[in-house]
Amino acid sequence: MRPTILTTSRRAWFQGIVFIRNLAAEPHKDRSDYADGWVIMCCWGDFVDANLVIPALNLRFAFKPGDVVIFRSTLLGHYIMPFEGERSSTVFFSHNHVMG
Repeated sequence: MRPTILTTSRRAWFQGIVFIRNLAAEPHKDRSDYADGWVIMCCWGDFVDANLVIPALNLRFAFKPGDVVIFRSTLLGHYIMPFEGERSSTVFFSHNHVMG
């Protein structure tokens, strides 16, 4: 009998995962992402001052190691400010509706 943790399904929340290393992103919208979809971003490393900025919401906040952010990246422009140190992040995304 196969353990439940290894069981697979055709259902998925995200179609892709991107690993990013030491990138302070310029302002952008992820136009290829699904318009009604969400992204999950998390980061780790030894760094300071890597603020996530979402101008349309007038938000600027510290995006610290271990933080997780969920938002609609195709609708909301965003960027990571320049930082010092070693920073890695993971972004989960979809380009199409995954449940339809």
